[in-house]
Amino acid sequence: MSRAKSRHPLRDPLVSDVFSELLKLSTTPFAIAIGEMFNEKAFTELVNFEPPKPDLYDSAQAFSVDYLLSEVLSKYDSLPLSIDRKKVALDKFQTAEDICRSANSSLADSVIRGTLTPYLRDVLFTARKKIADCLGPFSWDDAERHFCFGPGAAVSVPRRQSDAFYKFGVKPTVTTNALLPAKIAIKRIPAWHDFLRAKFGDDFLEVVPGNKVVTVPKNAKTERVIAIEPLMNIFIQKGIGSMIRFRLKRQGVDLDDQTLNQRLAREGSLSNSLCTVDLSMASDTICYKIVELLLPLDWFDAMCRVRSPRGTLPDGRLVTYHKFSSMGNGFTFELESLIFWAILKAIQSSIGEKGSIGVYGDDLIAPINTTRALIEALPKFGFSPNSKKTFLEGPFRESCGKHYFRGVDVTPFYIRKPCRSLLDKIGLANNIRLKSHVELRGNACDLRFKTAYDAVLRSVFRMRRTVPKVPLEFGDAGILSNLDEAHPSWNRDLQAWNVRHFVSLREERNLDGVPLLLKSLLTMDQGTSLNIRGPSPYRRTHHQFEGDVERRFGSGSGQLQLLRLGLSSLDSFLFSGGIRDLGGSLTRIGDPKTVLGTAPVTQWYDLGPWL
Repeated sequence: MSRAKSRHPLRDPLVSDVFSELLKLSTTPFAIAIGEMFNEKAFTELVNFEPPKPDLYDSAQAFSVDYLLSEVLSKYDSLPLSIDRKKVALDKFQTAEDICRSANSSLADSVIRGTLTPYLRDVLFTARKKIADCLGPFSWDDAERHFCFGPGAAVSVPRRQSDAFYKFGVKPTVTTNALLPAKIAIKRIPAWHDFLRAKFGDDFLEVVPGNKVVTVPKNAKTERVIAIEPLMNIFIQKGIGSMIRFRLKRQGVDLDDQTLNQRLAREGSLSNSLCTVDLSMASDTICYKIVELLLPLDWFDAMCRVRSPRGTLPDGRLVTYHKFSSMGNGFTFELESLIFWAILKAIQSSIGEKGSIGVYGDDLIAPINTTRALIEALPKFGFSPNSKKTFLEGPFRESCGKHYFRGVDVTPFYIRKPCRSLLDKIGLANNIRLKSHVELRGNACDLRFKTAYDAVLRSVFRMRRTVPKVPLEFGDAGILSNLDEAHPSWNRDLQAWNVRHFVSLREERNLDGVPLLLKSLLTMDQGTSLNIRGPSPYRRTHHQFEGDVERRFGSGSGQLQLLRLGLSSLDSFLFSGGIRDLGGSLTRIGDPKTVLGTAPVTQWYDLGPWL
């Protein structure tokens, strides 16, 4: 291997040193090629280099190291590439829209002309029936129980103000099609409605044309396009998404748990009986027509009411979507999971194949014949299988963040950015040690990784002389260590070890007012059986729903009569200190301040020695 031209070609001496040490773990032709590209600063070639072919490896250990070398920098955001990542992402966004436009046209034409093959017609019919059976009738009453804000930004609400306090306090944004359900949703929380009217008048909703298209980091080669939704759209979308999530769980598809897919991926890598499928731009290629064809009319109508029909691009252009929904929409993940589950089950029914399937968004696992039929059918519905990341045979499978080679966990870790902060470096050290632990099947730590690990620790201790050592369940709140390495003190009263650990504290402000009360009560409402809303005006049918716009709202539950009082009474309650009982401080988005805390631990996972 040639000598490096620069000591720190990755713009971060620590990341460069760690990657150099990892290169020493393998002497295969693949690793040598990676090393030469790294040393020659051929980073464009490096990130485009094909990953190792699993069929060429006899052992999981050899494959695991080469696979780590191909993946560890694949999401690093500071590689000096001659690539405009944002432009690449926006070009893919346009490609996805072109795919959706074409799929809408071809599906509509096929249905009108009756040109679908009997097999595809049967798959569509069966998938539609399975979705109808899974969902049942749509209920706005049920959806309302799950209305909530998303965790991030919304149109008119920046990321730094994504706390619910701010969202309750701003003039809510909404699209024209969602205006009616948004008004009802706000009126159903009288304190919010009264607050908005007092602050903004009767015109307390801001109508916007649609969502806002932005890009966020994804990997070294491209950013990811997401769409920031109007505030009230996503508030209601989240409720519909939760309804689908609950109903899918009754069918064995648990979108709160990835372990089934991970277990099936491991099984597939051992038996070769299950395949993992990856799709290109799946969330951005859910075309309007496929949703219309598959969903019951009442569900389709409800989702159309709150989707964003248009979006504003970064350059200010307004586009009308050919897709039904995008990443950022509050029900997209659940919707795509529902569609792929139904298509898989329909294909199994059509070809007569049984066997386990796994669905988590577009992360799909199915038996071999079902998978082959799926790959053939998906393009007809506007979806594009990614052949490079779809594994039908061989010793390797990947699903939901876990990667297996003949049943052995070969999941890599990723360095996503330069490691400049103390916590970044601690996280990198812990990733290396955990990888070394997994390499030896959880019995010890692979000594081959020790040099890279020590390089990170030296950098950590240069920043801070004493760093807490913590057990596995504390994550990156300290350096992961064995009990005999940490030497914690023993608490006789609690019969536990006292673990010193880092705590990240973000800026806190003591705030008051109706938005804080609403935030606190909404948090309580989501975690208990409390009801902060008045009697429901919703009806199960479209026409009854429209007829209830001007309905008078009742007094609500006696337990929270506070919400029915006037603003002066609310202010009295807040300023009297009552809000403290509801958790009255606000945690904001911002740079965290790291301090030391102490917590008791009764059990300590042993990582084992370096061997």
